[in-house]
Amino acid sequence: MTQVAEANWTPETRTALKWAAILTLLLGIVAIVAPFAAGIAVTLILAANFVLSGVLGVVSSFRTSDWRSMFWLLIFGIVSILAGLYMFAHPVIGLGTLTVVAIIAIFLTGAVKVAWGFQIPYQQGRWWVILSGILSILVAAALYSQFPLSAAWAFGVLVGVNLIAEGVAFLMMLSDGP
Repeated sequence: MTQVAEANWTPETRTALKWAAILTLLLGIVAIVAPFAAGIAVTLILAANFVLSGVLGVVSSFRTSDWRSMFWLLIFGIVSILAGLYMFAHPVIGLGTLTVVAIIAIFLTGAVKVAWGFQIPYQQGRWWVILSGILSILVAAALYSQFPLSAAWAFGVLVGVNLIAEGVAFLMMLSDGP
């Protein structure tokens, strides 16, 4: 059995990580309380990411000597800029798109878990993996059946739950316990 070495963090690093964990927890709670606003905020952050990566792609395209690379970088950059600008102009549509992508991801994850569960030997808890997969498929189906109404809250709630889990993980990592 191997033991994981305890991190050698300075007190300043521990304090910074603790504050980051608390902020992450608070943002997660805010996202769950106001899921539509959180979803729109994430959509706008993603839009800014698209625009920035598009601009960098266009700039990079003119710095390459290979015309094929230049062409594809230029196309990538223009498409990214246009996608980002469209999401800025229509954040609710962007949020709907993100919600559909999340629903597809949850469904596919569930399907893979079910398929994988049937490959696990019976003694190793295969039915728990299969049940987890079935529940993921049911969650995806429930979200899809309520779409587009689910777009107003689902993505924000997913972001909130993720932020809370991350904040708790940071705090647990900093704790002296197991």
